[in-house]
Amino acid sequence: MAQIKLYLDEDVNPLLARDLRRRGYDAVSASEGATLGLSDREQLDFARGQDRALLTHNRNDFLAIAREYAIKKISHSGILYVPQVKYGQLLHRMVHFLSSATDATVRDTFIWIR
Repeated sequence: MAQIKLYLDEDVNPLLARDLRRRGYDAVSASEGATLGLSDREQLDFARGQDRALLTHNRNDFLAIAREYAIKKISHSGILYVPQVKYGQLLHRMVHFLSSATDATVRDTFIWIR
């Protein structure tokens, strides 16, 4: 099973991508992908094109998009929602999650990371 590749939308601190890479994870931020200012759907479609799970703090909008994609049977690499918390907690939650999750476990799902 393959490790999750992450795409952080513009709501997520871009330093997280750097700190995750330092720990061996494949992560890019919206600012690195030159995708700042895209709509939520465009952000997810960019992540889909890169075969990356999208990480966001934007629960409601992406939950609605996830439902729409499920109804239309549009595949994606996963949508990961984590509430806004202090940076250290965010990093800890993501490292803990990524240590056990795989690309297969998140594909076509919306996951709330607590």
